[in-house]
Amino acid sequence: MKKISLPLQIAISMIAGIIFALILIVFKWDTSFVRTYIGPIGLIFINSLKALAIPLVFTGIIQGVSSTNGNQEFSIIGLRVTLLYVLTTLLAVCIGLAIAGFIQPGKKFSPSIKSDLAKQYEVYQHTKTALAPSDEVIAKAEIIPDNLLKAFSDNQNLLLLVLFAILLAMALFNIKGGQRKLILDFLGAVNQLFGEVVKLIMYLAPLGIFSLTCSILVEQAAERGIANVYDFLVGIMWYTGTVVASLAFMTFVIYPFLVFLFNRFSYLKFIKGIYKAQMIAFSTSSSLIALPASIECAEKNLGVSKKISHFVLSLGATINMDGTVLYQAIATSFIAQAYGLTFTLEKIVTILGYLTISSFGLGGIPGISIGTTSILLHTLGIPPEGIVLIVMPDRFLDMLRTVTNITGDLFVVFTTDRLEKRKAKKDMETRQ
Repeated sequence: MKKISLPLQIAISMIAGIIFALILIVFKWDTSFVRTYIGPIGLIFINSLKALAIPLVFTGIIQGVSSTNGNQEFSIIGLRVTLLYVLTTLLAVCIGLAIAGFIQPGKKFSPSIKSDLAKQYEVYQHTKTALAPSDEVIAKAEIIPDNLLKAFSDNQNLLLLVLFAILLAMALFNIKGGQRKLILDFLGAVNQLFGEVVKLIMYLAPLGIFSLTCSILVEQAAERGIANVYDFLVGIMWYTGTVVASLAFMTFVIYPFLVFLFNRFSYLKFIKGIYKAQMIAFSTSSSLIALPASIECAEKNLGVSKKISHFVLSLGATINMDGTVLYQAIATSFIAQAYGLTFTLEKIVTILGYLTISSFGLGGIPGISIGTTSILLHTLGIPPEGIVLIVMPDRFLDMLRTVTNITGDLFVVFTTDRLEKRKAKKDMETRQ
């Protein structure tokens, strides 16, 4: 008997959660056991992913930044590639924020749901310790904690840890030989270890998604009846549609345009050349698993040299997550809109910086973006509980954003290869 794939298991569990919740609601059966026994399972699933976000991002960023200086031959190429990855990541975040701001999916919820969320936000605000003006100055002065382990224990300090990881990576540039390799190998092993833990947790995803779906709908019905459940699902559909449209725009419009702009290469040839890698990325939700197919497509279909393809795509599978950061920009905007909040320029800059830098540490691991998004919400002063609004369709969206991730990698490797070939041709003509 053929084994059911994990994405299909999750899709089935989400549908089962909706049906189960609707049966309980329509027949007016007792739902207290859902809150007592079923709901906590989903929270355990989410909290497990949140707990692993810091070690994964921290070790991943150090590896990603340091690897650009790992080979003398590729130091200049690595700098150029990293710059291209950063630029496409910034572009993806800006597109996500712009489309979310235009469509405003978070405002599609009914007034009753938005009222409930506004009350939740007020409670969240009251639970935060109020600071006097002098205390705020002290808090800003103490942005660098006197105990680094304490900083690791608080998800709100993730942005600080990202900056500290970059500092460590820069320090590694000055360590040569075996010691540098030893440190990077150790960090790589730690990153891989936590990545494997995430994979184990993802086996619980069907149960976690069933639990969250069922408990969310039951709670909505308990407040104002089945009509509220319908309104909630409509809001989720608006959010899902916004993410899908944005990812499609980035994948099938922006990247082919950039390919033509930088390389004067056919739109259809590029999409046709990378189709196999896109399908594997979609089915596995992992840039790392799709890496061999990406290398094959780059070399056989796009004519990329072997030494360029292996270096650039391996780096991209670790530090380039355009689809993920685009999704996170929309998800964060959606949750903020649902709470009736608007982003100031300071918060927009925070989102741009955080998502661009943290993408270096996501490492193509399915599901981890839920944890990092939750931490970003906390950093922005948005109730992390809002993460439940985006969990239901997340696995399906994870498949789509992985396609965008590897498409960005293939654009960069193709462009890098063309630039190197043009440079080599120019150098040859100069010698002659």
